[in-house]
Amino acid sequence: MRNKPFIIAFLLFIHVGFWFILKPAPPFSDDKVYAINAESMVDGHYQLLESPKNHRLTVIAPTALFIKLFGESPFIVSLWTLLCSLITIACLFLFLSKYSTIEVAFTSSFLIACNNLQIIYSVALFPDVIVALFAFLVIELIYTSRIENSSNLITIIGATVYFYIGFLAKEIILIILPFIVFLFISDWIKKINKTFWIKFFISFISGGVILNAIYYFATGDANFIYHCINKNHNEVFAIFTNEELIKRFTYQPLIFLFQSVGYSILLLFFIGYFLSKVGVTNQNKYNQKPGAPLIKFFSIYFLILLATYWWMPTSFNHLSPILLFGFERMWMLLLIPLAIIAANLLVEAIEGEGRKKLLLITAIFFIAALISVILSSYNRAFMFLLFSVFSIFSILLKEKTNLNKQIILSVLLIPVFFVALYFAYQNSNWR
Repeated sequence: MRNKPFIIAFLLFIHVGFWFILKPAPPFSDDKVYAINAESMVDGHYQLLESPKNHRLTVIAPTALFIKLFGESPFIVSLWTLLCSLITIACLFLFLSKYSTIEVAFTSSFLIACNNLQIIYSVALFPDVIVALFAFLVIELIYTSRIENSSNLITIIGATVYFYIGFLAKEIILIILPFIVFLFISDWIKKINKTFWIKFFISFISGGVILNAIYYFATGDANFIYHCINKNHNEVFAIFTNEELIKRFTYQPLIFLFQSVGYSILLLFFIGYFLSKVGVTNQNKYNQKPGAPLIKFFSIYFLILLATYWWMPTSFNHLSPILLFGFERMWMLLLIPLAIIAANLLVEAIEGEGRKKLLLITAIFFIAALISVILSSYNRAFMFLLFSVFSIFSILLKEKTNLNKQIILSVLLIPVFFVALYFAYQNSNWR
């Protein structure tokens, strides 16, 4: 697994394969609105309007370019989201191969390449895959700067540019700000990375001022995006009763995440990772392992991101939280930190004394299968049981054969591939 270009090509090939099996369909929902705006841009008739879907320029403009270059078809309309998804997979692999191990890099990228939500929204022109990419690039550059104790201005400007590109795709990228503030406060208390944070906030605020100035000269309203979102989006979705709000702010997000296959598999691995650390006595030895700072960073990132998704209102006028059922795409920023932690569990399970971790994976997915049977969700039960079976099989291979750990890891990942293949085939627009 040392040939990085080959590994990246393999991962991208798999994802494009799922994209082609699922097959882009003619736009019919929000994606149709983006496609119509892209067509109007090609025709030279595009105008900024108050609709939130009208001014998401980093969704519309690249799509317009591809339509102009290659003509209009469902494949061309979804080409930009596919490219963003492929860039996500490649960047994640390169980032993790530098700051963790090649096995963790491959596994994490494979989990994203085979994730059904990542596949769905690379096939349709929705902004969520685009936002997830640029949010990750922002977080990646912040991690790189902090871990290397660097305050390189180009890197900082790059993080700012990525943030505002993501913002112009969908404003939900603002959800990463609480984590960034947490990092800033943490470093400020420890009296480290001060130069980086001073430069970062100067760059970040300057970017916001420039963007607002552009909108002021274009529309006469410096807060054009905020007013459009608040008037035409949040007002529409601020329809929660008090009873609904209590459910939404307490237990519903947990049910929502475990009902979605795209999140539930990764969440079970995430839970398994932290259960595997219960009773670890030599924390110093663990903290010295390669990738330990990265695991800590992305664990905190996930937890703060989840809390923000769970409790953050989307309007200053109403207590209107982010939507759940039917809106899985809005939560896609959770996928990368989940995949990173899940990958660390899987890699640790096939190394050294990994038998306990493999048994833990077996037990967690078996329990999930039993719960699914109780809830009469038999397809989901079979899916979870598949992970348990291959985990047991991996134990046998590890203990009874001399196969190298990369082959055993591949066996452990087979259910991930099967689930993605089954999903793509069952929902294929070719059928």
